[in-house]
Amino acid sequence: MILANFNVNLKSRSPLVVHGEITNREPSALTLVLKGTFYLDRRIVGSATGTIFGLAKDEQRAFELRTWDIPDEFDKVHVHVDNGMRD
Repeated sequence: MILANFNVNLKSRSPLVVHGEITNREPSALTLVLKGTFYLDRRIVGSATGTIFGLAKDEQRAFELRTWDIPDEFDKVHVHVDNGMRD
């Protein structure tokens, strides 16, 4: 799994949106729950989630993670696979 090209749209505040790309390097299609964790001075200050359905082997796809629990400030966002299953 390759997660890349993250961008947080600071203009979109209701909800706050994290954009990125994911590439499936596994041998089969996957359905994944992605999570973006927001940090400020190494402390967790919020999170955003999104789901990718039917990501085929070697497929690259853009994704959006959304949150309505918007942190006032953050200096880092870490995106990872929170849960998943093979299709």
